[in-house]
Amino acid sequence: MKKLLFIIFVCSAIAVHSQVAVSTDGTQPDNSAMLDVKSTSKGILIPRLTSSQRNAIASPAAGLIVFNTSTGTFDYYSGTAWLKLGTAMTAGNSVGDMLVWDGSQWKPANFKYFYADKDGDSLGNHFSQIFSTVKPAGYVTNDCDPDDDHAYYGNLFPNTYYIDADGDGHGSPTGTTIQLCYQPTGYSANNNDCNDSNPLVYPGAPEISDGIDNNCNGIVDETTTFYLDSDHDGYGNPAVSIQSCYPVPTGYVINNTDCNDSQYYANPGIFVEYCDGIDNNCNGQVDEFQSIIFRDLDADGFGDYNSPMIWQCGNPIPQGYVIYPGDCNDNYASIHPGAPEICDGLDNDCNGIIDDNYSVVMTYYRDQDNDGYGNPNLSITALGCVPPPGYAKVGTDCDDTNPARHPGADEFCNGIDDDCDGLVDEAPTKDGTAYYQDLDGDGFGNFFNMVLMCSILPGWSATGGDCDDTNPSIHPGAVEICGNKIDDNCNGLVDEAGCQ
Repeated sequence: MKKLLFIIFVCSAIAVHSQVAVSTDGTQPDNSAMLDVKSTSKGILIPRLTSSQRNAIASPAAGLIVFNTSTGTFDYYSGTAWLKLGTAMTAGNSVGDMLVWDGSQWKPANFKYFYADKDGDSLGNHFSQIFSTVKPAGYVTNDCDPDDDHAYYGNLFPNTYYIDADGDGHGSPTGTTIQLCYQPTGYSANNNDCNDSNPLVYPGAPEISDGIDNNCNGIVDETTTFYLDSDHDGYGNPAVSIQSCYPVPTGYVINNTDCNDSQYYANPGIFVEYCDGIDNNCNGQVDEFQSIIFRDLDADGFGDYNSPMIWQCGNPIPQGYVIYPGDCNDNYASIHPGAPEICDGLDNDCNGIIDDNYSVVMTYYRDQDNDGYGNPNLSITALGCVPPPGYAKVGTDCDDTNPARHPGADEFCNGIDDDCDGLVDEAPTKDGTAYYQDLDGDGFGNFFNMVLMCSILPGWSATGGDCDDTNPSIHPGAVEICGNKIDDNCNGLVDEAGCQ
């Protein structure tokens, strides 16, 4: 009878608590476990079956585990077959792959694009596509039908495209290829990349001194001839050159067509002649045309094209005018033709291109979440002011896997440092409770100085409505004093009936 009562008690306890602990120390089961077995000296026995006994189990549930005494392995039922615990992935699989069951083993899901073939001519419509592991009825694997309403009308011919893993516009000669009529994302029409894992390596890339064949010509760190550009007009002196790797040495350019490397406004790119006694356009003639002068508001020596005035050579030039035009911002003396181009988001040298200093070596930071802020611990050096794809100019991201977390982001009451300032849930927040600044400490805050906070701070109140936050005697509910001509209780009335 005692044994029966004990069994009833245990069963009742199990039914009530829905969790079971088997232990020698009387501890309760972990909240995450239906069954929690604890011991420091004994193990747990899984049912032991031969292969024949295991296979004879009727309708096994997915996840059922037994110890197979025929093979000496732990086996589990996948839902369609018995498999050994710890079986290695099929060759070629990687952690994170999406897997599908082929009847005998798990294999990677092979997703492909399929294109609708409405007119049944075995040619698909590029603009009607799906991404699937299985080709649906009415779909094909090519995208060469520009008119899917009429069979065999205006059909295109497929091209071979090559995987472009590093996104530099040059495909891999040994990687995946695809036959399509339209170039897919992530593929290139060429296969001349000698290193498809590095976006700074491709045919025609600048050869920099880094021990790598950047331009895929089979030579590492070969030199290029650069010409001195003393006047910084973009045209080099053919008589003065050096041999160097990229980046372009400071003060040098790749061409050698300047006829006067001491004058900015003397080069083959100038199409007018100025009254300056110089052969400006390098045609062998001096001041051969009527000239124009230009207004120069910022006195940087370069005028505004939009403020010209016809002028005859030999006449004195009026104050505030200059003979040379080309200033793209006549309000800033640091911006004009020939000014140094720096990475500041402005067209400093007025050539129509912003931040086109391709000789500067910059450090860029891996921006995995594409929020404009990079990982301070993962950086590369690259030429130019524009970071390569997947990189950012600043390395101040505190979580490069979450695009919502970066400097300047909104702070939320979530236990996370959203704005990367080293503080968690600090005010102001985007989703907190409204609190009002209470300067006079009377328990009522100023409606016009409200901040959302995760928790109240000293000097703030959850109640607003104070009409004078410099006087602790004035607040909602205060006694209205007669004759002082003050709205003591902040109800919008002064010395109203009932005052004291």
